[in-house]
Amino acid sequence: MRIADRGAVSEGMIADLLIFDPRNVHENATYPDPLQLADGFEVVIVNGKIARESGRQATDLFGRVLQPHAIQ
Repeated sequence: MRIADRGAVSEGMIADLLIFDPRNVHENATYPDPLQLADGFEVVIVNGKIARESGRQATDLFGRVLQPHAIQ
């Protein structure tokens, strides 16, 4: 996608990472209740900040919509 500050895990890069064991992932959404988060995702890191850990969601939102000027 040629986005300058993404695509590698190293200092100075913006990291979006998901750490999980596939054996522990379990869906919770159903047709009547589709907006349920899945279980088993240990840590979710968005823009280098922990957004979810051990089932607890951060109160802040760390993501952003990428704008065309961010693409090189």
